[in-house]
Amino acid sequence: MNAESSSDKSIAENESVIVVSDLHLGGEIDHCTKYRFCNFLEAISRFKLGFYLNEAQEVQIGSLTKYLMPPKKIILLGDILEL
Repeated sequence: MNAESSSDKSIAENESVIVVSDLHLGGEIDHCTKYRFCNFLEAISRFKLGFYLNEAQEVQIGSLTKYLMPPKKIILLGDILEL
């Protein structure tokens, strides 16, 4: 049985879950991925402790404008590092 209670697994309407998959950081093919991922992390870092939001926040990720709710979890899947 998982130690998390069922209430810990639910996501409120004013929260989000961010899933990142298969970045292959350190790989030989796409050297720009690390810069795009850093830009993404910088954008979501605006949701730090003490800065609580109840509605979507506009964030600039490169040339894209996105609207994100404060993340409850960030999940890393797949091949994050290329070793």
